Amino acid sequence: MKSKDETADSECTSSTTVLTLGIPVKRRLGFLSGVSIIVGIIIGSGIFVSPKGVLQNTGSVAFCLIIWCGCGLISLMGALVYAELGLIIPKSGSDVGYLLAAFGTFPAFMFTWAQFLVFPGGQVVKSLTVAEYISKAVFDECGPNEETKKIIAAFVLLSAGITNCISVRLVARTQILFTTLKLAGLIIIIIGGIISLAKGKNLVLDSWEENSVDNPTTIVSAVYSGLWAFDGW
Repeated sequence: MKSKDETADSECTSSTTVLTLGIPVKRRLGFLSGVSIIVGIIIGSGIFVSPKGVLQNTGSVAFCLIIWCGCGLISLMGALVYAELGLIIPKSGSDVGYLLAAFGTFPAFMFTWAQFLVFPGGQVVKSLTVAEYISKAVFDECGPNEETKKIIAAFVLLSAGITNCISVRLVARTQILFTTLKLAGLIIIIIGGIISLAKGKNLVLDSWEENSVDNPTTIVSAVYSGLWAFDGW
């Protein structure tokens, strides 16, 4: 039989072991900031860039809408898969955690390195997109040269990195602000399109089946552009 002191010491040791197994993270995000982060990830900057690529690579409005619906279905199936994985494997790490549980350490390690090499490229594209819009809003019709756009993009990347290093709450508030602006921009575009249709400006829709492409390479490029927006980049 163990004494009371030995029992207390063993409980303290076990509780200390449990606490040191992981790094506790304080709760810094509320409901609004969490929702804004999820919405900001789902509705990426690609939604302001990829529609042009989808329409150019399909050639017609009808085929463009078909590609958008197809990309939406693919994204929906992927979201359902991730939802099921999150319920079956309730661990942090997302893709890395799922690969680690299913295939072991080596595939998870290689995926991490692939993400480390590929993910910064997506951030560069997003920063260049921001620089493109800033240059159109600030400079004249001719716009700045490519070097100026790259400097603006680098400043955007550094600002995002410094903001993340300063405070999680500052990041959450910044995310709420930019998600609100993003949704406001989309609402303005949607309302503007509805108003144009109500005024009878539907010349493009009258010939919406013409000029559809049949080149597989071009169609794949259109699908990629559509998935770019649904992926949240």
